[in-house]
Amino acid sequence: MSNETIPGVSAPVNGEFIPSSFTLGHGQSAPSASPAALYPSALAAAYAAVDRAADPYERVKARALLAGYDRRWLERFTRARIITVETEFQYRLLNPETGGQSQSFDAAGKIDAIIEEDGRLKIVEHKTAGESIDPAASYWDRLTLDTQISAYYIAAETGLGLRPESVVYDVIRKPGLQATDVPVLDEAGLKIVIDLATGERALNKNGSPRQSGGEGYQMRLRPMTAEEYEAKLTGDIGERPEFYFAQREAARLDADIMEYMADAWAQGQMILYFRNRNLWPRNPSSCTVLGICPFFDLCAGHAAVDGLRYARGAKIHKELESIEENGRALLTNSRLLDLRSCARKHQLRYEERIERVGEEAEALRFGTLMHNGLEAWLSWIKQDQTKEEK
Repeated sequence: MSNETIPGVSAPVNGEFIPSSFTLGHGQSAPSASPAALYPSALAAAYAAVDRAADPYERVKARALLAGYDRRWLERFTRARIITVETEFQYRLLNPETGGQSQSFDAAGKIDAIIEEDGRLKIVEHKTAGESIDPAASYWDRLTLDTQISAYYIAAETGLGLRPESVVYDVIRKPGLQATDVPVLDEAGLKIVIDLATGERALNKNGSPRQSGGEGYQMRLRPMTAEEYEAKLTGDIGERPEFYFAQREAARLDADIMEYMADAWAQGQMILYFRNRNLWPRNPSSCTVLGICPFFDLCAGHAAVDGLRYARGAKIHKELESIEENGRALLTNSRLLDLRSCARKHQLRYEERIERVGEEAEALRFGTLMHNGLEAWLSWIKQDQTKEEK
């Protein structure tokens, strides 16, 4: 970034865009002892983080991906120096035209990691994707529009005195392979096929057990175990790692930072406009994007806020553990995404603090699980590097 001066923004470190009010926090989900002291490897630390998952199939899916990630990227991250892992931040939202501080909103979030590689500081942003991450995929074009990273640039320089030169988008593609039914085998390892006409095991003309289904026959099946599913995924990931893992580096220019500041300020003003008029328009076209909206039944009048399906009083920024609203609302990336998607959804979740009871979307749940695993993985490497420096 250049040394352009922006009204109301101090620059005590190496540049600009420094809000005069800033709070820095750190995630508290890591164990109190050093990960490097608790586990023999980064992968072991990552396994420990995801093995707490209640669903065994989600657990082994995360383990298979983490094992592949470890093989793919361990050398790169151990060569680099891990500066921070999961750093939370909060700073006063600024009017980019006047430099004035917002009385209503703080920008807040969490930086996945900052590394030093080849003498350059880089932000690492973990992503999980349900679509192609091939080099020519449109997914990468959309990331160029990601304003979230601009907030991280501001936070890194403001709170940590660090001046990143680029961001590494670290993307993991979620597996399409499912835990399907598998044939039941006898003691000899042969499939069991039943002749539906007799109810007995079907035999070939030579007396050997039939090994295929077809009209009039039914192969006995059983659910694939979690262990079998893990082996299936591990094999596929090992055969085509580039399908599952990709990284791409990009820079943020001054113009990008200024555009983010203008966007964030405008969206804060939009919230105030809706709030002052108690007017929160619905966007029906977003109800079924990426699954059914968690508030669909409430909006459609099929449910009420009765403590059974919906309840009030939810912690609205569950991803932030050490930062609380301090008289000003927090504008996180998740909140701004909801506002762009549907103002009514934003109202229910962030203004009314309503949540659906006992339900969490699989995509969100698994994304959080993977994030925990990657945090533990990077934390282990950071602690190991610290130990070596001593």
